[in-house]
Amino acid sequence: GNKLTWSKKQISSFRKLLPGDEGTIAFDIPLPADASGMRPSVLYSVNSKIEAKIAAIDGEEVNRTTRTNPIIAKLNTDVSFAASARYFDNDGVPIGSGPLPPEIGQTTTYRAAWTVKNSLHDLTDLKISAKLPPNVAWTGAKTVGAGDLSFDAAEEKMIWKLNWMPASVGTLTVSFDLALTPSEDQVGRIPVIMEAALLEAIDKVTGSSILLPATPISAALEDDPNASGKGRVVE
Repeated sequence: GNKLTWSKKQISSFRKLLPGDEGTIAFDIPLPADASGMRPSVLYSVNSKIEAKIAAIDGEEVNRTTRTNPIIAKLNTDVSFAASARYFDNDGVPIGSGPLPPEIGQTTTYRAAWTVKNSLHDLTDLKISAKLPPNVAWTGAKTVGAGDLSFDAAEEKMIWKLNWMPASVGTLTVSFDLALTPSEDQVGRIPVIMEAALLEAIDKVTGSSILLPATPISAALEDDPNASGKGRVVE
C-alpha cells in the first residue's frame, strides 16, 4: 500500500543495535513536478515509527517489544522566493537612471523586485525584509500588488508585509527603486545595492514557520543582460 518498511532484511545492522549506536536512513518520495497534481488545503504528511525488541535492561533479561510514538513530518507548501534588480526592462528600455557603470558621487537608480510563487497551501503572516547598505537609499517609488511595502529607518530595512496569500493567487511581485551613490573607496568594486533578503511566513495548513533566504543583490545585475559588465564603480 502506502507504507515503507525497513527491517533486518533490508539493513543488516538492524539485527542488533547496541547502546549508543546511531545511524540515518535517507529516502526520497516522488511528488508531482508542481502542485497542480495535488489537492490544495490538504495536509500531506509522512508518519514514522520504530518498533524493536529489547533483550535486557541493565543486565536484566526482559525480552519485550517497544514502539515509539508516531513522528509526523508535514509537507509544507511549495513556496519559492526570488530577489532581483535591473537597469533595463526586457525590451532594453531603461527603468533605472543615472550613470552606468556607476560613478563616484553620482547617483544611479535601479529597479529591485521581490517575487513570491506558491500554489499548494495558503500563506499567512508573510514578511520579506532586506537591509540596505549605507550608500543606498529607497527613492520612495514602488509598485505593490498586495500588502504593504515600507522602509524601516531604525533597522535600515525594506520590509514587505502581507497578512494572507491564498494559494490560488499563484504569484505576487513587488518592485521598488533603489538609489546607489558610490563612495571613493568603492572605485573598481561592484557594490552591493541590497543585502540578503529573508522571507518569513506561516503555512496555514501545517502551521509551520517557513524561512527562505535570497542572495544579496549587487550592481553586477546578473538578471539584466543589457547591463552586463557595467557594475564596477568608476571615477
